[in-house]
Amino acid sequence: MALADVLRKEYHLSEEQITQVVNFTLFLEEQNTPKPIAFREDGTPVYRRAGAFKGKGWMADDFDEPLDEFKEYME
Repeated sequence: MALADVLRKEYHLSEEQITQVVNFTLFLEEQNTPKPIAFREDGTPVYRRAGAFKGKGWMADDFDEPLDEFKEYME
């Protein structure tokens, strides 16, 4: 829906309803704004970055092998 269509529909709303629409719009904007996960010493925000830890993890070659601790339960 285009902005012009929204404004045409709001033309018939009461002041209270327009206030609710504006408040809901502000709520949606806040929900879709990235939130900082921390702040640096100088006060600048730090945001999450997708893929920041890519390649830093590892998995043992025998990850899927049964554990010795559970051998008696698996017999």
